[in-house]
Amino acid sequence: MEKVDFLAQACAQSRQELLEQKLISEETPCLSLPQIEALHQYLDLLQRWTKKVDLVSPGDEKTLIKRHIIDSYAAALLLDVHAQGADKTGILDVGSGAGLPGFVLAISLPERPILLCEPRAKRCVFLKEVVRALGLSKVSVHEKRMEDLSAEAVSSAGMSVCRALGKSKDFVSHTFRLLGPESVAAEMHGPSWDAEEQRRELRGVADLKDISSYELSIPESSRSISFWCSAAG
Repeated sequence: MEKVDFLAQACAQSRQELLEQKLISEETPCLSLPQIEALHQYLDLLQRWTKKVDLVSPGDEKTLIKRHIIDSYAAALLLDVHAQGADKTGILDVGSGAGLPGFVLAISLPERPILLCEPRAKRCVFLKEVVRALGLSKVSVHEKRMEDLSAEAVSSAGMSVCRALGKSKDFVSHTFRLLGPESVAAEMHGPSWDAEEQRRELRGVADLKDISSYELSIPESSRSISFWCSAAG
């Protein structure tokens, strides 16, 4: 039970830290035991598949929790806040890779459709296996590059998110093409992110709607999520 306790404790601590930083409210639900167990199922699959498919850097479960799960869980809580009231409830995870943050979003926000966009076939085999094994009925896997997606295929999404994609202009431009001018593009950033530099890069394409900057103690780091809306909207 030690691993379960660490994951549950780390998620609860991150939620409390976001609450103290006034980025979420008291009404933000805590993870249930079945959700914690689902995260462990995902981690078990991730560790096993990483040995044969290039998914993430190898590490034990505790390392993967610190490196990937907590970052994605914090993002899930903040994305949920910013997506409240939108006509379309789905979230499109672009360049999903190993399913991060997509699977953590799906487990943490079970009422929202989560769409995983990933062009590499071997990774998509893994993504589909996780969907099957965990019974994630609201998750769909799209084996395509973002630029090859059709608006019809992702019509349930009103927000996109990317983690370490590194192609901001393409990401936000295709978000608005696919999801419409009322949609929001969310990018996850580490401590070296320069907001002003990205504003200049996206001038005329997107306007910075909001920034959620936060500190997490597990792992000890500064993180940000930028939220972009269409400059033409």
